[in-house]
Amino acid sequence: MDKAQASGAWDGSSILPGGANIIIMKDTSKRLKIQIPKDIYRLLREIAQAAERNHMRIYLVGGFVRDLILGKLNFDIDIVTEGEAIKFARILTKQLKATLKLYPRFKTARLNLKDGLKLDLASARTEVYTQPAALPVVKLSSLQDDLYRRDFTINALALGLNQNNFAQLIDFFNAEQDLKQKKIKVLHDLSFMDDPTRILRAVRFEQRFDFKIDKYTERLIHAAVDLKMLERLSKSRLANELVLLLSEPHPVKVINRMNQLCKLKFIHPKIRFNQNTAKSFKAAQAMLHECSRLTIKPEHWIVYFLILIDGLKLEDCRVMLKHFSFKKKAAECVVASKVKAKGIAKKISGVKNIQPSQAYRILKPLPIEVIIFLLAKSKHRKTKELYAQFLMKYDNIKLKITGDDLKRLQLPAGPVFKKVLENTLYAKIDGRITSKQEELDFVERLLCV
Repeated sequence: MDKAQASGAWDGSSILPGGANIIIMKDTSKRLKIQIPKDIYRLLREIAQAAERNHMRIYLVGGFVRDLILGKLNFDIDIVTEGEAIKFARILTKQLKATLKLYPRFKTARLNLKDGLKLDLASARTEVYTQPAALPVVKLSSLQDDLYRRDFTINALALGLNQNNFAQLIDFFNAEQDLKQKKIKVLHDLSFMDDPTRILRAVRFEQRFDFKIDKYTERLIHAAVDLKMLERLSKSRLANELVLLLSEPHPVKVINRMNQLCKLKFIHPKIRFNQNTAKSFKAAQAMLHECSRLTIKPEHWIVYFLILIDGLKLEDCRVMLKHFSFKKKAAECVVASKVKAKGIAKKISGVKNIQPSQAYRILKPLPIEVIIFLLAKSKHRKTKELYAQFLMKYDNIKLKITGDDLKRLQLPAGPVFKKVLENTLYAKIDGRITSKQEELDFVERLLCV
């Protein structure tokens, strides 16, 4: 492992041991070639060649590099250029036959490749925060300064992509050691003041990787929470981070940790996370795993969000939805969970020997996320089974007969047409008919009545 003095001036207070004036460089070419898919390796080589032709210094950064060291796959390809990223992005767009989206304010660009891969390019830059929690003012700078503005040391690694340093790991902040020691550490004291969303990201990374936020960083989090820094964020940024938080593989651990750090007041002051909430989270997680086989995919985060706000009144929820500016589907699910879900739950549990078709008619108008929410909340085994049965067996059930079959039976179009199809479907749900011929026979019997 070679060590050399890092070039360039260093600004800001560092809390890293020994400062940040040592650069550690390490060859990872064998690991890179073995670990990542061949098509992505070829893509990186192609980008590297383009950089050489255009005299551009480029580096892989962020989660891709972090996960390479951790032995995990990550297809988020983020490249930093020492120079104009937008200019290089235009060159790559032609070479890779991609589509291009530019963000001149932040000196970044995104390429969408034909195979579905996305490639993000950014000019190496510093960020100046004119006030806490505001979006930064961006200025061109060096790789070292660019990595210093990152959220945590583990995300501040770079991988050279030029001919003379291809796959060379560049570590200004002893980040690889933090990865080995499973530590989440900020790069400077004002990190959470500059960008309070890093509080949520710290928890996400800690729980996702089974790491630990180091003691000093946790003290900085508590200080930022005490100063109500999360409340200063724009509602759209906070909403985006909350969605990411609830989309993690183990949301109960993530929310429990957030609760320890800030009592979830940034969502709503009346939210309480207790044993019942955790139990509902786990029940929802199990059901969502089963739902992975469905054609219609529920949005996991919405289910967990409904559980989280279960104790809030409708009016509190309306204010909160306006506050966060969630997308339309999430708002509809929240309202349905408050306005319709309670009555539907009573209907399902209140009917003795309820038939599957009865449960189907009651549940069909609800979004799938609300049904999973009801299942997670329910304490009655039979009721849980009805919800699960609807989701796994009947939600996408279809008849084999079609409208053309009914026309051949000389059934005129109109309300009767629809009613016959509905009754036939209900009979199929209840197991009274199975084959297409039995469906046709059932329709004929209905017409004779």
